[in-house]
Amino acid sequence: MERYLGRMSGGQDPPDPNTGVQAAVFHKQPASNCTTYVSLGLSSHVVHYVGDSPPVRQELILSCYSRYESWRPGLILQMVAADVIADHHALHRGQILGPHGPLFEDSRLTALYCAGPVHLPRELARFTEFAEPTVFVWLVPISDDEARFAFEEGWRALEHLMDTEDPDLLALDRETMNGVRAPKKRRSAAHRKKKGTAPPARKNTK
Repeated sequence: MERYLGRMSGGQDPPDPNTGVQAAVFHKQPASNCTTYVSLGLSSHVVHYVGDSPPVRQELILSCYSRYESWRPGLILQMVAADVIADHHALHRGQILGPHGPLFEDSRLTALYCAGPVHLPRELARFTEFAEPTVFVWLVPISDDEARFAFEEGWRALEHLMDTEDPDLLALDRETMNGVRAPKKRRSAAHRKKKGTAPPARKNTK
């Protein structure tokens, strides 16, 4: 990892006594005013996707502005890693963890969206040092409304909205994206219009 993220600054917290997983700290990643936290130790476990996909190993990533260091973001990685180890189920793109209440005391973000680490060097996304590839999962904090939007409209719709609105995903106290606040009926009508399908005909009640 140091080949792509620079020198590791040590762990923010001691290793989890139950799993041995620790959160490594990389300052000035992905920018000079940011910090990236990466789990260490989760990849010692082989995990499985649902279905017939080959087994993999995983490590977790959480990136934010350095001003949030006192919020101890690395603890999120340790907690999620403990769940992955407990059931040996790999996290997949588009998966949502939560909501389970505020992730941080002064934040409205309550859930985690699993994505590829597109904000970091491409080579970091997947390592092939073991028989099973090691896949890195970016945990993106999202709000209740954003999680609901993904459940209702699908994860691709959420990623499209992120591309359109370009929210500051490194801000742990950001506001919810505007596009998820629209009433469901209005969103569904807009979705049909975009896809070129007409709404269902209204029944004649006379």
